[in-house]
Amino acid sequence: MDHAAVNCRFVQDLIAAGPIGEDGLDLGTGTALIPIELCQQDSSVRVMASDASTMMLDLARYNPEVQGLMHRVQLQFIDVKKLIFLGSYFDTVMSNSLVHHLPTHESFLPEALRVLRTGGLLFVRDLCRPDSLEQVESIVSQRQSRFDLG
Repeated sequence: MDHAAVNCRFVQDLIAAGPIGEDGLDLGTGTALIPIELCQQDSSVRVMASDASTMMLDLARYNPEVQGLMHRVQLQFIDVKKLIFLGSYFDTVMSNSLVHHLPTHESFLPEALRVLRTGGLLFVRDLCRPDSLEQVESIVSQRQSRFDLG
């Protein structure tokens, strides 16, 4: 799937949220397309693009190279529940569509805040997971009726 427009909007909203500084951390980067988009929109930022999936990082490793951003986007295998960085290390910590994949959320936010510098920007966007199958079916039904042409 092509998520270019969604990634661009995420980065635009991130930049609009406040100063992002020079050092960013992307938690759950996937194929690192958001850090690449951020570097293309802001020439002063560097991003540590982290993920707990070696398969995603294997897919991601070519993207910064193809875009000529190897010096600004670094890939790192990291468990978001136990970040390896010193406290107050990053100006911005961001995450897009990761939280709903975590089996528990208790350590995600404390760890993200621990590595964020005082006055830094924490920017998290995620999906809303319905509580029941009935809610899923209701949402799907509502959306389908909006696109029924017949």
